[in-house]
Formats: sequence, structure tokens, C-alpha cells
Amino acid sequence: MKIRRILATAVAAAVTTPVVFLSAAPAFADTKPSSASTQKPAQGEDDKEPTLDELKAAVALAQEAYDDAVVAVAGAKEALKGFDKADHPLKKAIADAEKAAVEAAAAKEAADKALVKAQDEEKALPGDAAPEQKQA
Repeated sequence: MKIRRILATAVAAAVTTPVVFLSAAPAFADTKPSSASTQKPAQGEDDKEPTLDELKAAVALAQEAYDDAVVAVAGAKEALKGFDKADHPLKKAIADAEKAAVEAAAAKEAADKALVKAQDEEKALPGDAAPEQKQA
């Protein structure tokens, strides 16, 4: 479940980051006019309206960018669905790690019991026991 949240956050960040950068760009723009832009244009040199062909080309580019974004989102959704499958490598790794943790806990418990048993046997030895008896 954590992986899904992390991936959802990553996808949201990947989609929104370009928008943030594009909207922040005017804030970093130079506010001082350059010397060339201070001259007033002569009559008839005002900016012309874009032609119909230019507008159609801009729409085609925008549509292409939108289609690419839709494909990217669909790919991300498919990648997220892949994590739900039982044979996914990450799920196998998690299962193996859990199995190893259970085995390690059992081994630790057995070692703790052996230590307690050895300490009890050491306490049961007489105070004047030979070093060979203490090592055994």
C-alpha cells in the first residue's frame, strides 16, 4: 500500500512540475525594459494578429503534447496495476524478507534458550569446579 502511495505521489509530482515551472517563469522575468524595446514602433508596425494557419499549427502542437501526456498517464496507471500482481518481483522480495525475518526470529529464540540453559548449567556447577568442567 505504501508503494502505491509513493508512486501516486511521484506521478502527481511528475505531472505538476512542468506546470509549476511554467507558471513561475514570469515571476523571474527581468522587469527592466531593454533599450531596444523602449522605442515606439512606427505606425503600421504594430504586432500583427496570427494567421489562421499559424493558429492551426499551434493547435496541432498543443494536441500532440496533450496526446503524449495522456499516453504517459496511461502508462503510469498500468505500472501501478503491475504492483498489484502476486508475481511482481517486489512482492516476491517482500515475501522472502518476511520469511527470512521469521526464520531469524526462530533462530534467535533458540539461541536465547540455549544461552539460558548454559547459564543455568554454569550456576549448577560447584564453586571449586575445574576449568575443564566450566568450559564443557
